Amino acid sequence: MSRAPYRLVAIQAIELYLNAFMLHCGYPPGKLRALQHNLAPRALFARTNGLDLTKGTFEHLFELAASREYLVSRYDPEPGFTLSNPNRLEATLKEVAEKVAAATRRAGTAS
Repeated sequence: MSRAPYRLVAIQAIELYLNAFMLHCGYPPGKLRALQHNLAPRALFARTNGLDLTKGTFEHLFELAASREYLVSRYDPEPGFTLSNPNRLEATLKEVAEKVAAATRRAGTAS
């Protein structure tokens, strides 16, 4: 529980990086808002639009979505609920941040 604030902010940051990538690729903002906090469609969009995430990161994004870890971390961490390892969460955040930054930077200089 002592890591709940870190966990919540890390998941939010991952979501915001993926949102930035999707918007950069032309995804409509209204449709993006409709995804709520589900990282699975964001991960699929990222992969199909050239964001080369490792298999482990891609799978972790789906695990976060399936377990609804964002909502559990934000509202009600239940006793016994298995949450992501903080190191895994940090690795996912780092990879997503680096690859989104690189993809948007490349596209910005290609114009």
